[in-house]
Amino acid sequence: MSNTPDENDDPLSLGAWQIEGVSEDAIAHATKEAERRGLLKSLDFDPGAADGRMGTKTADAIRQFQGISGVPPTGEPSADLLRQLREVTGFQR
Repeated sequence: MSNTPDENDDPLSLGAWQIEGVSEDAIAHATKEAERRGLLKSLDFDPGAADGRMGTKTADAIRQFQGISGVPPTGEPSADLLRQLREVTGFQR
């Protein structure tokens, strides 16, 4: 198996190939961050630019979502937050 994708690879299946110098944990974190960002956007919260970093806009969007969800608005990402976002949007993984 090649260490780089080709046109036949599924771009969403990062496990199919290795990215040199990037750990599986980093890929999992980035995937969850992208999912959180997308789910927040789908609910009309503005998480800011998708730059791979958690900025103030992302924290504000999380706080806003937490506030209407009856959860203390910490602005911190968590597994519970991701679960709640999936539940509210009906996203099945």
